[in-house]
Amino acid sequence: MDTNDNISEVNLPTSSSSLISAVRHLLRPLVKLLLTHSITFPFMSNLLKSIYVEVATEEFRLQGKPQTDSRISLLSGVHRKDVKNLRPERIHEQTISSTVSLSTRLVKLWSSDPQRLDETGRIAHCRG
Repeated sequence: MDTNDNISEVNLPTSSSSLISAVRHLLRPLVKLLLTHSITFPFMSNLLKSIYVEVATEEFRLQGKPQTDSRISLLSGVHRKDVKNLRPERIHEQTISSTVSLSTRLVKLWSSDPQRLDETGRIAHCRG
């Protein structure tokens, strides 16, 4: 296991270490695709957090007991305050456009402006 796999101080069982390694392998191309489409880490972090809450809420119920924010927090590792706001019954459809940073949008506009591109379609160097 390389040093990038050591994401926490917790010693994981061998089966969990193998799972983490497999997840890293699967996520690399996904992250590349997300970055290609200007989908930022903060957006994905919030999306993943909401999915953890959703799955913990729907798939890990105890028969005859209410699914509390505290239980969902313990299962998912998501802070109880966030769980309250992210419960499936309270969540509204998220939009990507609000999470793409202003700087990302500006760079995209600037780099696609025909006046700033040379004859090969690359960004022309600024002239002083």
